[in-house]
Amino acid sequence: MYQINHLSFSYEKKEVLKNISVTFPNNKITAIIGPNGCGKSTLLSHLYRLLPSKDKIT
Repeated sequence: MYQINHLSFSYEKKEVLKNISVTFPNNKITAIIGPNGCGKSTLLSHLYRLLPSKDKIT
């Protein structure tokens, strides 16, 4: 299981993610959908620890 609690992230002055909390259960398919520029790739980059974060991702 992957869990993100209260994740916020900005590129310079543009806030991309604001106070995101989500749990991805094991052995399930999860779709992340939304319009261009809404933070889907940024969320996945944090999940796989490709971007630095002070928030807890487990």
